[in-house]
Amino acid sequence: MRYKASSQNVFLNSTTLLTIVVLVFMLFNSYLDLLYCNEASLVLCSGIYPITSLSKDSNHILTRNMTDSEFNPWFTGFIDGEGYFYISMTQNSVIGFRFGIHLHLDDIETLEFIKDKLNCGIISTNHTSGSAKFELNNLNDIRTKLIPLLDNFPLNGVKYLDYLAFREGIIIKLNEGLLKHKNMS
Repeated sequence: MRYKASSQNVFLNSTTLLTIVVLVFMLFNSYLDLLYCNEASLVLCSGIYPITSLSKDSNHILTRNMTDSEFNPWFTGFIDGEGYFYISMTQNSVIGFRFGIHLHLDDIETLEFIKDKLNCGIISTNHTSGSAKFELNNLNDIRTKLIPLLDNFPLNGVKYLDYLAFREGIIIKLNEGLLKHKNMS
């Protein structure tokens, strides 16, 4: 999508545009604070961050220095908008679970930030389609990191129903593994 900003052409994808809309909304809601600052500032939960420019890297204004208490609800909202839950079965009846976020390649730094905060997952890129994705497919990482986070910070949209089905599938698979282990004993 192409937008005219002053004398320069600016190319924005939907995620970057949404980030800018959020920034403008936050700035509008804190305009009184801005009147008393020497430079434009963005007021967040943990303080005031100077804004030097709005570019394709605007997501970093929101994510840098983010604490876990700020990350968890932010991540839940991000999943509501961009995440997916996937359950698959191979021809050998092996059931697999995958959580992912699929973004434009320009937003790969956001995926790297998520991977670093969760300390798990993989990022892959497809330069042909210009996309990048973050995925969790390790059952232990899903069980110990993703599920507790989403149980404590629930999704708000219809994706919550997808999560409940995904979570129930994992519980069944884990219980099935326990039953097999008990039967072998």
